[in-house]
Amino acid sequence: MKVKNLIILILFFMVFNRMINAQNTYYQSLKGVVQDATIQLPIFGASIFLLEDSSRVVKTDINGKFELDSILVGRYTLVCKASRYEIQELPVLLTSAKQEALIINLNLATYKELKTAKLKSFSYTKPTVNSMAPISSHSFSVEETQNFAAAVNDPARMATSFAGVIGADDGNNAISIRGNAPSALLWRVEGIDVPAPNHFASFDGASGGISLVSSQLLAQSDFFTGAFSPEYGNALGGVFDLRMRKGNSEKREYTFQAGILGVDLAAEGPLSKKGGSYLINYRYSTLDLLSKLGFDMFGGLLTFQDLSFNVALPKSKIGDFTIFGMGGLSSQYESPIRDSSQWEFESDRYHYRFISNTGILGLTHQKSLGKKSMWRNVVAFSGNKVSDVDEFINDRYEDIVEEVESVQNRKLSFSSSLTTQFNKSHSLRFGTFVHHLDFKTQFSETNLETLVTTEFANATESTQYAQAYAQWKWQLHRKWQMVSGIHGIWLGLNNKSNIEPRLALVHKPRRNQRITLGLGSHSQMQLPAVYFSSNGLGGSDNRTLDFTKANHAVLGYEYWIGKKYRAKVEGYIQKLTQVPVGVDPNTPYSILNLNWGIQPQTLVNEGEGRNRGVEVTLERIYSNNFYALLTSSFFRSEFKALDNQWRRTRYDAGHSATSTLGKEFKLRNGNLLGLNLKASWYGGFRTAKIDLEKSRQASETVVDKDNPFGEKLPDYFRTDIKISYRVNHRKFNSFWSLDLQNATNRRNVGGRYYHAEKQIIEEWYLTSLLPVLSYKVEF
Repeated sequence: MKVKNLIILILFFMVFNRMINAQNTYYQSLKGVVQDATIQLPIFGASIFLLEDSSRVVKTDINGKFELDSILVGRYTLVCKASRYEIQELPVLLTSAKQEALIINLNLATYKELKTAKLKSFSYTKPTVNSMAPISSHSFSVEETQNFAAAVNDPARMATSFAGVIGADDGNNAISIRGNAPSALLWRVEGIDVPAPNHFASFDGASGGISLVSSQLLAQSDFFTGAFSPEYGNALGGVFDLRMRKGNSEKREYTFQAGILGVDLAAEGPLSKKGGSYLINYRYSTLDLLSKLGFDMFGGLLTFQDLSFNVALPKSKIGDFTIFGMGGLSSQYESPIRDSSQWEFESDRYHYRFISNTGILGLTHQKSLGKKSMWRNVVAFSGNKVSDVDEFINDRYEDIVEEVESVQNRKLSFSSSLTTQFNKSHSLRFGTFVHHLDFKTQFSETNLETLVTTEFANATESTQYAQAYAQWKWQLHRKWQMVSGIHGIWLGLNNKSNIEPRLALVHKPRRNQRITLGLGSHSQMQLPAVYFSSNGLGGSDNRTLDFTKANHAVLGYEYWIGKKYRAKVEGYIQKLTQVPVGVDPNTPYSILNLNWGIQPQTLVNEGEGRNRGVEVTLERIYSNNFYALLTSSFFRSEFKALDNQWRRTRYDAGHSATSTLGKEFKLRNGNLLGLNLKASWYGGFRTAKIDLEKSRQASETVVDKDNPFGEKLPDYFRTDIKISYRVNHRKFNSFWSLDLQNATNRRNVGGRYYHAEKQIIEEWYLTSLLPVLSYKVEF
């Protein structure tokens, strides 16, 4: 089936749906909770209305709840106003079958002369869910993960639209933030550190092929790219702070989605007559349909499934409890060819088995202490297993295991935090994290000629690590704000520790302008597999390695033109020290270039790194059914190993530019036709130059080890187009989408290798044209 046939098919159903739905009018209700952004206590008496119909105003009750009923379905802008708080305006989509439930976080106003009756108090910011994290911060919604072209409901892929974020590989959701390796990223779910929630996860734990987090469960969440606030630790490059939404507590609702990537089932509703709610989602896919359509670009047979849920228990005197979890199984298997007459190249003898499983189960507790404090606790068990077995078929058709790489991690975590808002000028939050970690790592290679196996890692260990922080938000003046604090981390494995001071300043010379400055020290422990790997020559392992450390400095300026347009410029410098590097000065290896797997090395904390750059963002906030986000970045990323020479890192692309925009067309009965576009242009990543003559002599790829990233790949360019159509029916609504990834079918170079049989250097390419067709129905 060709792409044009897919387009014709979806257009046919669009026309058919419109014909059978032409004469009906549908209404929906809108409800939610308004709360203080810092301490998350409900706000009584807040005014709620739609900008398109300001005559209908409702007030929040003592629990911060509100409801607007009998609203014609379609897109609206909701306005929330409360005394002493900044006004919030946010887009809302109402459909015929699904009731919209919002959680609106309001920040205390910073201007003494504000009067809630005047719109001049509009918040000229894009507030994050975490109100105490003002630097290099991005808040994103379910709408963005669903609507952005090529995002495919994946927060990491969606984040590549932000300045300074580059996709590291089309085949997975690895991202490089400001020149850092993907492994420098921290993932949090419901306030607790977790393994990267991905299917087909990488061995460095940073990325995977498909996100484990279904958009059906995702609530408004935060993403940070540098100079994190004190409560975030054990990260150098970025932070995903994901929140899960609660199910509808008044009526049962269901969602079914099917498409190229599999099937997706979701259910939500009230838990009992005493209150509470549940939300559960299940997905299954084989990705085999893509191969049958002629898009066989993954290699092997891929299958995955996952189950996610969030259950809010009925309120009790001791606080609010929720139980959340997500678990996923994924595998990739390549069937061997057991007929030597079909072996054209030596590579035809190889096959592999890859599995990746991840699980997270947690309990949250939240209780208000008076009217100014909130106490929050989370306990969670999480773990993952990634295993890859590569095999070779000899002349007798026997399978010989050539390489085994396996990593298993299990973690029991507990966190507790207390947030107190003394008044509109002072807020304090302090907390702690305690983790018990069990892990097992294995890495071995077998010489196919001698059948001698070399073992680089084989360890089963356990340890503990802990973090503590304190941060203070101070409204110094009506134009000045400061967030300062300290973060501490300790690792029991080798008794290493680090203290990290942080500071963020925000100055508002005018209501529509912001100048920000962020300074801070950060550190990250090594991956468990790194601590127990070696060079395989009898040398010691790396369990004595210290934390990798970094100092961040970020300066930014933000300017709003009206309430729809925003311009932002941000410059940064990141200085990294105590970077693990190889002990051989003739082979400049650095952990800063980590990519996918763990290379067995004996390492020492004597390397350095530096990242610096400038980012520009131009944004049109979603309004009148149109949004646009234009970003660009110019940067340099370098590392230094034991030979004391500065070199470019693997991720030193040099520049990036991304255009993400979308337009929705209003049709009859609130139906919407959407067109979303994304164009990405990156400098190519860096790789080692291949020595052709030495490769021919060795009959394998031989690179310049003295300069491992001395060659730059060609620039990367890709265009993604997404077409969607949302239709309202009396008892359900449907949503069609066709996401054309790499719509122009550009051949972007992913790397180079020496082809032994052809005795030439060849290039391999990233993902070609990939059509992702899906249909979703909500009822």
